[in-house]
Parts: sequence; C-alpha cells; structure tokens
Amino acid sequence: MAAKAPKRENPVARTANTKLDTRAARARLKTRAKPYNLTIAPKRMLGHIRAALGAGRWLALVEIGRGLSGAALRRQGVLGLADDLVPADGEGILSFSQALAAAALWQPEDGPRSSKIKVREAITSHLRAKRASDGDTAAADKLRAARERPRTASLRTSRPR
Repeated sequence: MAAKAPKRENPVARTANTKLDTRAARARLKTRAKPYNLTIAPKRMLGHIRAALGAGRWLALVEIGRGLSGAALRRQGVLGLADDLVPADGEGILSFSQALAAAALWQPEDGPRSSKIKVREAITSHLRAKRASDGDTAAADKLRAARERPRTASLRTSRPR
C-alpha cells in the first residue's frame, strides 16, 4: 500500500515559483502558449512565455477578483521581450530584474484602483465626461442641479389617512 501524500495546511494559498531568473533556466522550459509564472507579491505575478523560435515574452499578471466559481480573475499585459537572445536594452528587451520591476508597477486599465475613489473625484470625472459628450452648458446645468438638491430628505410629521 502506497503512503498518502501529506496534507497541506492551507491548500488554497499556493504560489507560482517557476525559476525564470537566468537565460539557462528559461531555455530549459518547454514551449507553450500558457505562461510560466513567478509570484512577486500577493495577487501579482511575473510571467514568461517560452517561444519556439526567437526570444520569449515577459508578462505581468494581476488578480482583479474572483469569479462566481471562486476562480481567480486575472488581467495580463505584455511587458516586452526577454533577453534570451540579445542583451537587454531596458525598453523593448528586458532582463529578469527589469521585467520584475516593470511587473511590480504594471496596473491593468480595468483593474482595481490603488485606493478608494472619493465622491468629489467621481463627480469631477462625471462632469468631464458630460462636458466631452454634451458640452459645457449641460455639465453646468447638472452641477447646478446637484448643488440645489437638498441634503436631507423631508420628514412627514403626520400620517396619511
């Protein structure tokens, strides 16, 4: 009878830890469309796609939430080519350390905000969009109506019969 594998204390908390830091390590990876990932922070990974021909690509992956099934919802963006064939130039061709720094800073366009949005910021953003679509007078009318609206609801003192 084969021995059972020991249970993990927290089976959900796993990290991606593919060795990507050297050209030799990346050269040993199999070619595939799915990226090899390295967790760099909670909900943030650096990915590498090994190409059949040419240099691989660096990706940034960010978890933006959970789906109905509980699976992670992620967004990814291409950071640049890996320095697998030619030396890194810091712009289009990135070394591991450059890709790591870029992945730490990358934010998806539709991802979570770094902080909560304030009401004033939401109103300002809305008014900018209103001015762009309908013109300045429509935005001014909307702002005037918002300022004239009473802050508290009126309370009834008697019951309707």
